[in-house]
Amino acid sequence: MRAGRLRHRVALQTPVDAQNARGEVERTYPVVAVVHASVEPLSGRELLEAQQIESRVTCRVRLRYTAGLTSHSRVLLLGPEGDPDHPTRTLNVLSVIDREQRHIELELLCEDVT
Repeated sequence: MRAGRLRHRVALQTPVDAQNARGEVERTYPVVAVVHASVEPLSGRELLEAQQIESRVTCRVRLRYTAGLTSHSRVLLLGPEGDPDHPTRTLNVLSVIDREQRHIELELLCEDVT
């Protein structure tokens, strides 16, 4: 994977369920990593092909392999400040694809939330 294509800074979040003081289960999304990635809107043909997998796919995020990402994870696009508490966009991960099954590159098909 060429580093020059990874021009976006993103924060990766995975869900954690924990009980609060009243015994209710609350889901939180702690940041597990801040990495460089390529975020691309899907073209018409790619969107049509991707929607056969998921009907809400709007973009593809490519990054170096990071263990633990699932279809329940989230990607935060960070602004110039790089602050995960103030992302410019939030993407829900719908599909995680390990390219060539070699743990080198991941391709995430995502939907835009904000």
